[in-house]
Amino acid sequence: QEWAERALRTVAREERLRIAVREVGTRALFTETAREISLLADACIDFAWKRAVAELETKHGPLRADDGRSVPLTILGMGKLGGMELNPGSDVDLVLFYETDDGACEKSALTPAEFYMRASQRLCALLETPTEDGVVWPVDLRLRPEGKRGPLAISTARAEQYYEAWGRTWERAALLRARPVAGDLS
Repeated sequence: QEWAERALRTVAREERLRIAVREVGTRALFTETAREISLLADACIDFAWKRAVAELETKHGPLRADDGRSVPLTILGMGKLGGMELNPGSDVDLVLFYETDDGACEKSALTPAEFYMRASQRLCALLETPTEDGVVWPVDLRLRPEGKRGPLAISTARAEQYYEAWGRTWERAALLRARPVAGDLS
């Protein structure tokens, strides 16, 4: 487990340095650099997500819907990340949507909401907990439905209900720049 966290931080640090040197050395356009930093963030988020899910599946078994299918989750990048405009000092704005609340893990009674809440917490820890190797990326989850009060990951049905009934115009407009960055990209 520790090797993965160290490798993630090392790769993120080295790639940021490579991008900075390339930008200075070749006078790369800001848009090129921002895109490359955004793609690096995508890769880091995806790696951390897969790691978080694998850790939970080892303990609780795979998460299955009532019909036996897996319960996919998509992580959307919002703001600068969603617009491929990330800079080295930016945090990553994320929103996590999973398909259904119906189901459980094979080895335990963990529901999709519980499973993805724990996986989201682990994702954030992998990305932003400071270690001797630094931080991968600060995470901001405040753009999710219900803001700080809402669950870290939410079912698509509950999210739709929120956006239709209570979502403010700016919250719905923020989704225009959203794009899948990790999890089930389809």
